[in-house]
Amino acid sequence: LTESEFTLLSREYTRVRKRAAKVAASRAALSMKLGTVTGLGAWARDAVLAWFLNGPLRGGVAPRFAMRTIPGRSLETLAASPLVSRLKEFL
Repeated sequence: LTESEFTLLSREYTRVRKRAAKVAASRAALSMKLGTVTGLGAWARDAVLAWFLNGPLRGGVAPRFAMRTIPGRSLETLAASPLVSRLKEFL
């Protein structure tokens, strides 16, 4: 693995992880905003969330709500990179 390949791989990893952090932070902020609603709004929030998480959209909404769909949440995201196959030669 050359130094320039390592640098490119490192930059790609950093880019992917920064994006993952931004997505996670924005989802967490939304969850916190939803959690601060009180009174009648809280009842409405609970009903809407129950419908989304248990209804016909649960296959798409529940994983996002649980942050299981964050892009770059694992090293598998980099697997498509040609640099990763080059890196595997050295492992």
